[in-house]
Amino acid sequence: MDKEALKALRGSIKHWKDNVENAKAGIFPGLSRNACALCNRFYEEDCVLCPIYLKTKKRYCKRTPFWKVSELCDVEDEVNPAILEACQEELKFLKSLLPKE
Repeated sequence: MDKEALKALRGSIKHWKDNVENAKAGIFPGLSRNACALCNRFYEEDCVLCPIYLKTKKRYCKRTPFWKVSELCDVEDEVNPAILEACQEELKFLKSLLPKE
């Protein structure tokens, strides 16, 4: 993984750490593409060099916990344990993409 991709991945991990903390506080997670450092770097290139795409071989975060979070936020009126758990799953997934050091 090059330095630019690693920097974006770390930015996205920080964003999802914040999302987990917000969910614990009853605040819906930020899900916009503009809030994601990986999307800011790779979306315009159809995600093909994004660390998520390289893992899943799917564009736009398909086959990731992100979609579970998104779906839950679309149907729930308030943040609940399922949303928090899904945010934690996304954070864990992103951390799994970090290079082994």
